[in-house]
Amino acid sequence: MVNGSSKGKYNIKEIAKMAGVSVAAVSYVINGRKGVSEETRKKVENIINSVGFTPNPNSRRLFYNKGNNIGWMLESSEGTMENLFYLELTRELIHVCEEKGYNLVISSAFKKDNDIRIPNFIKAGMLRELFFTVTTVLRS
Repeated sequence: MVNGSSKGKYNIKEIAKMAGVSVAAVSYVINGRKGVSEETRKKVENIINSVGFTPNPNSRRLFYNKGNNIGWMLESSEGTMENLFYLELTRELIHVCEEKGYNLVISSAFKKDNDIRIPNFIKAGMLRELFFTVTTVLRS
């Protein structure tokens, strides 16, 4: 144990110290980049696996200035989520996002006096991507 860390609470500097390599080398291994020998890669991977290290998503978001959140704004209209198309689309989007390591954040856009309310998480730039779905409910 380095610096009193418990299982799963290690940081990249501690992993580098345990492996006897630079922080950059550990970063290359974590991000699957070239630039380290196969021996170093295996050594770092073994340490990462043995201590249960996972990169801090907040640190990664700050460093890359991108999060793992994908936003989906639905127009708020009657019957949108009761529509089987949107239920199936939601299921598929969640599946694909999870598979690729993203979080799907779903919100609705409320219109009031021809203005659209934009949720704070969008204004704060917490999304990597954002897409909108506009619906029209036809009534007979």
